Amino acid sequence: MSTGIAFSPIGDPHAKMSTSLALQAELEPLPSLYDRWEAEFRPLLGHTGRWEGFSYIAKDQLQRDAVMVLETGTCRKPGDWDGDGQATRVWDWIIAHKHGFGYSVDIDLAAVQTSQKLAPHMQVICQDSVSFLRGHIPFAPSLLYLDSCDYPQDLTMRVNSCMHQAAEFAAIWSRLPSGCLIASDDSFDAQNGKPAITRLILQGLGIKPELDSYIVVWRKP
Repeated sequence: MSTGIAFSPIGDPHAKMSTSLALQAELEPLPSLYDRWEAEFRPLLGHTGRWEGFSYIAKDQLQRDAVMVLETGTCRKPGDWDGDGQATRVWDWIIAHKHGFGYSVDIDLAAVQTSQKLAPHMQVICQDSVSFLRGHIPFAPSLLYLDSCDYPQDLTMRVNSCMHQAAEFAAIWSRLPSGCLIASDDSFDAQNGKPAITRLILQGLGIKPELDSYIVVWRKP
């Protein structure tokens, strides 16, 4: 016997909830590559003097279509985030997520062997950095990161460190494309630190730093 009352199906409340969550996920933006990079590296480097420079470079490189890194001086000691800074591992993460390419060159074989294990997406080369940079580089770099030859307490060795970096810079300058970032570690002020001579060269070319911190960053016009 018909009661004349129509009943609507209740449906599956879990299905409705799943649909609602799916719509919410579509509306909420996914974390950017930079957000993911920052989430991984801020706990390791956020308290150090290098953080401002690393984050500036990472944001620039992750926005590019192609990432090609040239680094002098490589990662020497696993987990030494406060000391050497582990820059090679920073570039390795960026290259892995951007499907880019990178060379890290160091004359210390033990450092090269360590770094290749820690940064498998980088090609780590055992060679004098100046001679390497004078040779054939099969890509147009998006980043030149100069961090070889320690900057010690001894004044003579400090001069040698600055001059070595200037030699690296001169060896590759003409082949750096417009827009390439040029960065140096170990800058204490305009007169003290590894890039002291590099600063003077770029200043003479009319190029000012985009970021002047412990890591100094320039951009080739």
